[in-house]
Amino acid sequence: MEPVTLTAVATAIATLLLTKALEKTGENLGDAAWQQSRKLIEQLRHKNKLPLLSNATQANEQQRLDYGQALLTCSRAAETAFPGGT
Repeated sequence: MEPVTLTAVATAIATLLLTKALEKTGENLGDAAWQQSRKLIEQLRHKNKLPLLSNATQANEQQRLDYGQALLTCSRAAETAFPGGT
């Protein structure tokens, strides 16, 4: 075989091996992050902090929009900005 062919084959094999190694590293990091987040949630539940967090999001519920009033406000603003209409 020629040196160029040997180099190409060696590069292809190295790429496959490195790709598999990086995939496994990514899986391990993802699993570790998942386990740590699960531990944090359990600790928060144990300390009764998690219900406080969920109540805070419910307390910040946005006020419902009255579309009719919004339309009237926009119409008045348009009349003010363009008195004669277009």
